[in-house]
Amino acid sequence: MAIDKKLAVRCEHQQPNLGEAALDMAALYRHIVGRNRFLPIPKDEERFVGDGDFRAIGAEFLELFIRYGGLRPEWDVLDFGCGIGRMALPLTQYLDPTARYVGVDVNRRGIQWCKRRISRVYENFAFHFIDYENALYNPGGKKKPWDTEIPFEKGSFDFIFATSVFTHLNRQEAKAFISQLAGLLRPGGRFFATFFLIDEMAVRSMQEGRSRLVFRIQSGMNSTEAEALPSGSAVAFNKSWIEVILAGNGLQMLGEPLRGTWPGLTEGGTYQDLVVAEKPGLDRR
Repeated sequence: MAIDKKLAVRCEHQQPNLGEAALDMAALYRHIVGRNRFLPIPKDEERFVGDGDFRAIGAEFLELFIRYGGLRPEWDVLDFGCGIGRMALPLTQYLDPTARYVGVDVNRRGIQWCKRRISRVYENFAFHFIDYENALYNPGGKKKPWDTEIPFEKGSFDFIFATSVFTHLNRQEAKAFISQLAGLLRPGGRFFATFFLIDEMAVRSMQEGRSRLVFRIQSGMNSTEAEALPSGSAVAFNKSWIEVILAGNGLQMLGEPLRGTWPGLTEGGTYQDLVVAEKPGLDRR
């Protein structure tokens, strides 16, 4: 999926000092990374999340991080839910050697693969297993996000992202993790996350049969799961509830979410909806 000029215009006001040349560089990075045959790729039997072209999806999100999230090469990054390195691998080609990347996940196999195939080559890339309980990926986990903090210092990251993480969490988990992640951001830092967001447009698309997912809708609900899928496979949140949770944790949304294609839209940033928010306190533009 190529980012079109309409999206570039829409996103440019959200970028810290990113002009037209820098936005073109985002597309160039995606092009180069997407065709880099020397980056390692896990075998099919080693993958446990996501589908589609492993290299292409990582390259697509690298462009979105730069173009829509305003990611800079010198920033310290936390990849919350790094899986088996699909986002980490393209970032090895973009982040400066002095920048710090940390990936965390509840799946030990993914962390072990990333340590073996990425950290040995890129010393500024570190990966950590965190033993939070998750019905899909770590059912035997011993920790809950509301009583165990993510083990990093407050205000230690410039850019925190979570791709296809909140789409597998319940409301209590999502609320707790957003609160924790907001605390880990430095002033002026960015929070980039994907969601399935429910609003009038999404409800209308489902009613008209255009949506690729159908969520159970009830009056007053703040979270819901997709029909005909195992529990936790696809969780959606009320758009206004997410806005309230972000604001309550000191995060300001940078414009409207970039809507995904899941409700049947022919144009979108990616399959899921993208949200970018900023922690006030430092003007990086």
